[in-house]
Amino acid sequence: MKVVLLMANNTSSPYFSRFAKLYDKSQGIELSFVCLFPSLPDMVKEMNDLDIPCYWIKFDDKKRKTSIISSFFNLYKLFKQLKPDVVHTHLFDDSLPGLFAARVAGVKKRIISKLDAGFHYTNQHFLLRLDQFNNKNATDIITVSDENRSFVIEKEKAPKNKVHLIHQGVFIDEVISNSKEKKDELIDKYNLQNKRVIISVSRYIEWKGYKYIINAAETVLNKYSDVVFLFIGYGDQQSELEKIVNEKNIEERVVFTGWVNRFELNNLYQVASVFVHAATNEPFGFAIAEAMLNKIPIVSTKTGCASDGIEHLKGGYITDFENSNQIADGISYMLENETFKMINTSYRVAKELFSVEMMWKKHIDLYKL
Repeated sequence: MKVVLLMANNTSSPYFSRFAKLYDKSQGIELSFVCLFPSLPDMVKEMNDLDIPCYWIKFDDKKRKTSIISSFFNLYKLFKQLKPDVVHTHLFDDSLPGLFAARVAGVKKRIISKLDAGFHYTNQHFLLRLDQFNNKNATDIITVSDENRSFVIEKEKAPKNKVHLIHQGVFIDEVISNSKEKKDELIDKYNLQNKRVIISVSRYIEWKGYKYIINAAETVLNKYSDVVFLFIGYGDQQSELEKIVNEKNIEERVVFTGWVNRFELNNLYQVASVFVHAATNEPFGFAIAEAMLNKIPIVSTKTGCASDGIEHLKGGYITDFENSNQIADGISYMLENETFKMINTSYRVAKELFSVEMMWKKHIDLYKL
């Protein structure tokens, strides 16, 4: 069975890298990858080094319309050449040309993972019909959380019989590895000595809910003199968020780190006292799963894998959406109460639900279905 996985707008993909490490031809499939990217993506060399075919199709998201059209024809030619049994897409920009090309080329099993579901509904509602077109071209739809599944069925009107729930997964050792030397280095870099650190890990964009965390931070910082907030991420909203922080006069105790690498992030998890997530819509939310696996007390909205894996006051503290008071209350609860049982509960759940080994097994089962 020949399986082709597509991804657009990424020079590499941790998700694909994890699958490549688990892939074995004895599993009964022949795996290959396709990258839609403006220049030769790093993934081509990575997969070729693993003796897994990886094809590059030029795609410039700044010239989206023409790139989608040209990609359709290039993908059609590639599918006719490879004759895959399964084509599996992941983001809108690879799904629109990829699923349609696969359908025209006669590929019988066409799968879409809804990793960016909700973006058009929230930001460009007129494009929702194209999400529905992708769902029509797919024979199977993978959702990555119960919230994601409900959204696809209720808002995108996808047929229930097409929709499957397969949680995203990580290699546990990959997200918890750390060292005392790196932790000490980061503590010095961000002046975290003798501080209780509240971290949030996500892009600086509107729907991640940073404004509500900042409002909560003002309350928490007035209450606890030894607390600092660390916002780990990057994004277009950074200057706006920094302005809000400055207006509240809390800039000395709120740090925007910008992008950090994998090992630095692992070590920042280890120095954190509380993890906070306030997104209003999260298909999955890797950072939540990573925080669970790093045994950090979690305060989160009921979104993504937090909705599936955390029960209020048993595995974490769940808040309503857009509610700064509840976020502040949740942080205070975690700072003032024993959390040993809670963090071990969330760790066990994450280990069971969010391992990449389980994710890969369920993908193979669907490919063969």
